[in-house]
Amino acid sequence: MKLSMWMIANRLSPLMEIAVNIRYDAKPILNSARMAYSTNTAHVYQSGRNVLVEGEGGDHITLFDTNLKEGFEIIQGVFDYYQDWETEIEKAISQGDFQSAVDSCWLIFNNPMMILDGNNRLLAITRDPELGPMDAEWEYLCKYGYSSLNSIHAMRIQNAADYTRAGSNIVRFQSNTTMQYGGISYNILFNEGVCGRITLLEKNRRINPGDTQLIERIAKLLEPRLGSAPQHADSHVNVFFQLLSQQPYSEKALQLQLTYFQWLADDPYQLCTIVPLDEDSGEMSVHILAQTISRHLQNAIVLEKDGRVHVICNRDMFSNPSHQQFRDILLDNNRLRFAYSLCVPNVTWLPLLERQTDFVLAHSDAEEPGVYSFSDFGLNYLLCGHSAREIYCACHPVVISLWEKANGGNSDLYDTLRTYIDCERSLSQTAAALYTHRNTVLYRIRKCQDLLGDDLDSPAKRLYIRISMQALELYREELGK
Repeated sequence: MKLSMWMIANRLSPLMEIAVNIRYDAKPILNSARMAYSTNTAHVYQSGRNVLVEGEGGDHITLFDTNLKEGFEIIQGVFDYYQDWETEIEKAISQGDFQSAVDSCWLIFNNPMMILDGNNRLLAITRDPELGPMDAEWEYLCKYGYSSLNSIHAMRIQNAADYTRAGSNIVRFQSNTTMQYGGISYNILFNEGVCGRITLLEKNRRINPGDTQLIERIAKLLEPRLGSAPQHADSHVNVFFQLLSQQPYSEKALQLQLTYFQWLADDPYQLCTIVPLDEDSGEMSVHILAQTISRHLQNAIVLEKDGRVHVICNRDMFSNPSHQQFRDILLDNNRLRFAYSLCVPNVTWLPLLERQTDFVLAHSDAEEPGVYSFSDFGLNYLLCGHSAREIYCACHPVVISLWEKANGGNSDLYDTLRTYIDCERSLSQTAAALYTHRNTVLYRIRKCQDLLGDDLDSPAKRLYIRISMQALELYREELGK
């Protein structure tokens, strides 16, 4: 296990008197202790009555009143200690024994720690007798095994934390909340899905970069264990990500997450999918976009999936003025495409809503930023459930005949009939739309009437004619026309 100078100092400070001079961004690159200088090692040497431990870039730790032999053994012992600790915690995590993993962290951090899964369920928490009294949220977690509604509200409102991507967030709380201690909260992602969170509270000593580096190491060990979906639905992955990805999910976890947001299962849910258009946009651009949205839309769920940002809300976002204003600001400063699904009264239908936004993005202008609604593409979506040939054979035969002639260069009757139906059978509006004399339009419609018989008098038949036209135009390339 590679150590940083911060990690070494954290291990030594409870045991002996030391002085440190370490850069804040000192990285964990040290492989072992040496009494002769070598790259990526902790160089241990005598300096008067003291021993100096020097890392890369001039970072050093002073061990007071220590001889070289004793100092070297102490520093090498620190490397051995961390290696044994990592082996112990890796074994515990591989067995799913998260509590043993947290128990082994007490002497490392000397601060309270907890591990939660992607649905705010407590998996392990510090239970050392030397911990002392904690705050109300800590007691709630120990008693009920889940985060409280108050804590979720405080995390979302009081901390501009980015819970859409992996990494550390600094958390602080106002004095009137049930959380007394701040600290760091490390978000764990696996295959894009939020699967857990490690929180280290700043109670007994100040948190420094060495703590964050060790938390990151623990998170890397936890990722595959928490993120790999089991065969049953009781997974650690965020339930909304499971829903969107059509993975098995826990009804209990879903109900709990709805409670956190004060939503009901049969609210009118809508999905908005957002895609960056810049050529250099990649994973980082999607992260930044998701972070920006999650900070401004705190009453929505923001997920990253398949290189896109997905926003889930229990109301009609498309017509909401505050959402429109925020969206317009994003569009003014970024090249983005917004695709909105319909609103449906069932949260479990989220995968169907994603199909709608996927369809919108696939059938709208892929090169132009803008806002697109599924309601403008719904007819085409309904027609896309069969092969092109099946659709062709099911179309109105007269429409097929007129369409074939139009593809042969004689489109007068087809275009006139299409416009006539779109204009609610108004001759004057049809003539104006086609820039054609009214008598010419009347002549063409009479010819169509002869071919169609009484079909134009029936609302259902007119709808069939118009949908047949839409289908033929939609499948033009597949039909080779």
